[in-house]
Amino acid sequence: MALSKPVRGLLMAAGIFFIGACNRQDGKSTADSASGASAKTASAKADDRPAIAVGSGGFFDLLKPSEAKAQEGGEAWTADAPVTLDPKVIQKISTSLEDRIGRPGIAVQVQNFRKSSIKGLLIGDAVLSAQGKTVNQTLYSSIDGRWVTMSSLYKLGKVTAGDFPGFKIVEFNAMGAAEDDEDRTQKIMVSDDGQFVTFAEWTDTDSDPRAERMKLVSLDGIARQGAKNGKVTIVEFSDFQCPFCDRAAKTMRKEVYPAYKDKVTFYFKHLPLPFHKWADDAAIAALCVKRDGSDDDFWKLYDFYFENQKVLDEGNIKDQTYRTVGKLGVNQSKFKSCFENRETQKELERDMAEAQALDISGTPGFLVNGKKMSGAQPFAAFKAEIDAILEAK
Repeated sequence: MALSKPVRGLLMAAGIFFIGACNRQDGKSTADSASGASAKTASAKADDRPAIAVGSGGFFDLLKPSEAKAQEGGEAWTADAPVTLDPKVIQKISTSLEDRIGRPGIAVQVQNFRKSSIKGLLIGDAVLSAQGKTVNQTLYSSIDGRWVTMSSLYKLGKVTAGDFPGFKIVEFNAMGAAEDDEDRTQKIMVSDDGQFVTFAEWTDTDSDPRAERMKLVSLDGIARQGAKNGKVTIVEFSDFQCPFCDRAAKTMRKEVYPAYKDKVTFYFKHLPLPFHKWADDAAIAALCVKRDGSDDDFWKLYDFYFENQKVLDEGNIKDQTYRTVGKLGVNQSKFKSCFENRETQKELERDMAEAQALDISGTPGFLVNGKKMSGAQPFAAFKAEIDAILEAK
């Protein structure tokens, strides 16, 4: 069973994720040989299953509307309707999942079974606990409780023609996924005859990927520093509460700007991460200052947030922001209205949507003339990229 991020986090937090274990290279015991024989027997049984004829359409033959209608008729099936399983079945499910996880000290409690949106499939909650820590995990089960999994279930969506000849694009979404990165629509490419599939991203070498990325970024009205029209454009997606973003800010201020002050234009965009409690308010405030003040006012507030990261928190961020903005050349009544009413929410959402379109999910994330760079890179990394661009022009 592949462990999801919440489950891996629980195991690591409980200190029981990495444990010593013998592996096959260390030598086989009698028990190892016996389990190996059992696995081979089970595999042989699976291989003996009769093939399902899907016709010349392959994968796409399974997507025909007539197949979907097979769920219709019979007993009414209402999604989310509660289902009561026999306590013995529930205990069997819990024991089976504990065994599949295969880590000592992990207890699994299953509960809250209800009908899923797929006829004949139940959805429930699995509560995993270890050393006082718990995580909730989505659970799927057959209606009789015999077959069960904590893996994600994916719903197939729209099928479209792909840019790459000979392949179609099939969209899919995780249903009830516990992992944040599975919330977005994902895609696979399936050959037109339905016989081959790939999850890989294909690159069109006739296009310039860096230029294409820059088309996804709006720079009008964005806080700017450095040269007015530098030969090198650096766009950063950042989070004021992120310690790595602070490190990146120092690299920009103390090393990149002094070395390339007339050659590099730097733009700052906002990507407050959901687990940083005051970063969102800071982004709204900074955007308000940029709207009603000057670039210089923005960069002063920018410096304040990064320089005081360790003393700012969810409880004092508003008071500290008002105190700092009060020293700037900003209309205070306009700022208060903007900050309290989140009047720059659309600008923040624009930046975040651009980051998502660029597949930037962590901070800091950079575009250097369209080339992606992730993390708090040292000055040497930026220097290498900037020098290469300048030498090529």
